[in-house]
Amino acid sequence: MVFLKYLFLLKHLLILNLFCSFPVILFAIIMAEVLSSSIPSTVFAPIIFVSAVTKEKIENLFRKINECYEGATTRISTSVLNEVLLETVLRNPPVEFNGGILKINYANQVSSKPPVIIMFVNNPQYLHFSYQRFLENKLREAFGFVGTPLIIKCREKN
Repeated sequence: MVFLKYLFLLKHLLILNLFCSFPVILFAIIMAEVLSSSIPSTVFAPIIFVSAVTKEKIENLFRKINECYEGATTRISTSVLNEVLLETVLRNPPVEFNGGILKINYANQVSSKPPVIIMFVNNPQYLHFSYQRFLENKLREAFGFVGTPLIIKCREKN
């Protein structure tokens, strides 16, 4: 439905601006928005437009591939990870969910390609999906996990 709305809008803009480059730019912006909204689980993935005919922006593609690989192979020490999480939780503490408030004891990165972070908490059921997404975004921002999925798992501390 969203795609049809944008397609309708694009059709009218193409008729009005037939000999202008504006419709091409607008089409690229609309397609990027449609792709990211229709596949919400790939919000982390960069969208790059290249031209196979003119080979325009090909160098951007290879630069972004290297950036994504660096993000996928990034290793974070436990102390630095816990400092970032502590600062994030202090600025925006979790709210009550499922009858309790989440308390993060510590976190550890257990693997890379893709990065997997395990948080040891008081009760994993207290973690709301929106707060998990918030933490994921803050970790992406802090450590540069570009173009790679970031998996956050919760375990109860024994």
